[in-house]
Amino acid sequence: MLILNKFLESNYNKLLDISKTITGSKNLLYTNTDADDLLHETVVILYEKINKKTIRKLIKKKQLIFFIVRIMINQYHSNSSPY
Repeated sequence: MLILNKFLESNYNKLLDISKTITGSKNLLYTNTDADDLLHETVVILYEKINKKTIRKLIKKKQLIFFIVRIMINQYHSNSSPY
C-alpha cells in the first residue's frame, strides 16, 4: 500500500523514538533494542491486519500516529501478543 509506505518513511524516526520510550530504551546506546522489534512488529500488523480503507481514513484525519502508538502499547504490555 503506497500511502502507508510513504507515511512510514516520513514518520519512521518519530515512531522509533516513541517505541524507545514505550520500551524504556530511549537512552540506551545499543543499535538493536526491543524498540526496533516492537516497531517492526507493529508495521507488520498494519500491513497484514488493518483494512486499507481504515489506514487511508486515519492518515487523512492525521490520527495514524496515535493509532500506531496504541498498537505498540498494547503489544508491549500484552501477555498474548506475538511481540
